[in-house]
Amino acid sequence: MTLAIDVDGGEEFDDGVEMTRRQPGIQGRSRRAAFIVVMVACVIATGVFAPPLPAADEPATPVSDRDPGPFPFLPALEDFDPVPPSASAWTRSSDFARYGFQTADERSVEVGGRLLIRHLAARTPGSQSLDKIVESYQRLVEDKGGSTLYIGRFHGGAIDRAARSEQQGRDGATFLVRTPERELWAQVSVRDEGDEYVLVVLEKGALQLRTKPLTAT
Repeated sequence: MTLAIDVDGGEEFDDGVEMTRRQPGIQGRSRRAAFIVVMVACVIATGVFAPPLPAADEPATPVSDRDPGPFPFLPALEDFDPVPPSASAWTRSSDFARYGFQTADERSVEVGGRLLIRHLAARTPGSQSLDKIVESYQRLVEDKGGSTLYIGRFHGGAIDRAARSEQQGRDGATFLVRTPERELWAQVSVRDEGDEYVLVVLEKGALQLRTKPLTAT
């Protein structure tokens, strides 16, 4: 890198081998101006002055005074039945887990709490659609005072920071319901043009520690 220093109206240029001195003048000022332009361009190129990316904070959502109902607070849609756990990798229930909810393109928010995942299939294949499923859950969430955070292609969910496939490469939506006492997250991802979908529901909360005594024998 070239270093320029203005000393007593002159300039010194250190090219790593020798120091040369040039007296001030039109040529010197021109070189100094050109050097400043080059340095500013380098700083911008390295991203020092680049605006920071938006933080992946939880999105702002209005607080609702409506009661969303008991967990899991969202139902299955009519004409869909749960896929048996023995036939699906997308069924899970946990008193506490952390799940990555996608809230925008290439952005997700990790939330911890009580988790439920259900894989549902249409009773009559070919009778459902992506739009029907997404808009149905939009209406259900809005009726509870919630909002839609994201609609589009998912890039993959995660439970306890381990990648999951129930969202990968699927279209769907992310929802959030906030009340003064509760925070409820949901995602629906649709596959096979509406023949199947996966519903993820999580109520945010702290881990409730449960123990029992151990015996020495």
